[in-house]
Parts: sequence; structure tokens; C-alpha cells
Amino acid sequence: MAQTDGININITINAPDIKEAMTDFKAGMAYFRGVSGAKPAPEPGTPKPEPVTLKPEPVTIKSEPVTLKPEPVTIKSEPVTPKPEPVTPKPEPVTSAPTAAPPQYKLADLAKAAAVLMDNGKQSQLLALLKQFDVRSMSQLEPAQYGAFATALRGLGAKL
Repeated sequence: MAQTDGININITINAPDIKEAMTDFKAGMAYFRGVSGAKPAPEPGTPKPEPVTLKPEPVTIKSEPVTLKPEPVTIKSEPVTPKPEPVTPKPEPVTSAPTAAPPQYKLADLAKAAAVLMDNGKQSQLLALLKQFDVRSMSQLEPAQYGAFATALRGLGAKL
């Protein structure tokens, strides 16, 4: 019966196996106290246990000798003939195949390709391309720049 601020609380538990359950609970708690390093508190009215001294008894081990009988092992060997190393032929010197000269573009070819790009709405890309080549119009391109300009036009989708 517990009393809290003038209120009495009575709890009645009707459990026929409660004694066994409490014993198991106490044993479990004692185990966990042992795991944590704390010693369980002795129950009230429990006599102090007497120390027990154990005396080890000598143990005699009997062994019998074991005799191993080696069995003969026969190894068959076949003569080994060395395999000849494969002969790899020396590669022939590679002569470069004649390459075609890069195409020579005319300003008119570049202008036609640029006109098609402008018709397709790529005026801003063409103006940016002219800025990359540091010119304001295609007529300012040097003939040495025609090849690179043609490659850039192809990058925008021109057919040259």
C-alpha cells in the first residue's frame, strides 16, 4: 500500500506463479549486476555464506605410443622436352601512306555555307565565330585561316 498526498492506493495481484517469476527476475537482476561489476545486495535475513576452499586433485593422463607406418610413394616422371620458343617475325618498317592535301577553300565557298547557316537562324553563332577569328566580316579573313574557319562552320552544321 502506497500513500501519495493523502490518497491511498491498494494493488492486489492474483498470480499463482508470481513467486517463481520473482525468483527468476531476481536471478536475472543478479546476473546483470554481475555483468556491470556491481555485487548483488544480500537479501535480508540471509546468512552470510561460508568461504569454500577447493583443493585441486591431480589428474593423470594416460597415453599410448602411436606408431606410424609410412607407405611407399611412387613418383612417375616423364622426360621433359623443352618447347621451342616461337619466333616472332620482325615488323616491317611502316611507310606512311600518301595523304591527300587538305581541301583548299575559297571565300565564296565559305560565304555560301555561312548563308545557309544564317537562313537556319544561326546569325548569333556566326557573329561569335567571326569574333573568335578577330574579324568583323568574312572578307577580312586571311586565306591561311580559311581551313580553320571551314572546320568551325562544320561545327555549326554547315555542309562544306
